[in-house]
Amino acid sequence: MKALIVDDEAHVREAIEYLIDWDKFNITERLFAGSVVEAEELIAEHYPEILFCDIKMPEQNGIHLIETLKKEKVNIQVVVISGYDDFEYMRAVIQANAVDYILKPIKKEEIEKALKQAIKNWQETESFSQFQKIVEIDEKEQTKESSSILEIKNYLDGHFHERITLDILAKKFYLSPQYISNRFKAQYGISIVEYVTKLKIEKAKQLLMKTSKSILDIAYELGFSNENYFSKVFKKYVQLSPKNYREKYVGKKNG
Repeated sequence: MKALIVDDEAHVREAIEYLIDWDKFNITERLFAGSVVEAEELIAEHYPEILFCDIKMPEQNGIHLIETLKKEKVNIQVVVISGYDDFEYMRAVIQANAVDYILKPIKKEEIEKALKQAIKNWQETESFSQFQKIVEIDEKEQTKESSSILEIKNYLDGHFHERITLDILAKKFYLSPQYISNRFKAQYGISIVEYVTKLKIEKAKQLLMKTSKSILDIAYELGFSNENYFSKVFKKYVQLSPKNYREKYVGKKNG
């Protein structure tokens, strides 16, 4: 981890560097800045995890810096160092979600306690951020998967009368046959074979009612290998043979 120490007084920066047992906290690199502008440059270049920051400095104060970090949602945990026991400063620091507000002169126990809490906060924030990224990636993958299966369904809607197998779909959509089969059933609650068969039966019902095509021609048009097999499948779903279905419903229509 990296820590950035920001104070316009060099002896304060040196005191913080001296007081903390950095190895104990696994902080391998310390950066130093004498102004907010310099600190912003170092943050942009090095991305430190921990920031020790004075409040009152020339040009821009430390509150400006930590409020900017909060606004940009940067995971840098801030420990404020100040020579001023000022309520307005403290309120601004609390609103900016700083870890602690330590008054000068700095005590070793106080600053190490604050550093320990800052590291804990950083780890928790980072873990949550990683969890959110995993969730977002998973949601994107699920959306992508749903989109792929929807494309397959749309293809089936337009090509159900053709010869369709899982292998044909796998080659066309660059997915494995088993994946297509499992995802389609999970998404629509029906197997691909049953879905295609139902599409064929619905189309057959329309053709029987609205055209004078022979049952054999309808069977071939819908991709069945012969009339007998078509009649058997049709009766399974409709409880009537194609011939009886036509007689029953065309007769009613004419009547």
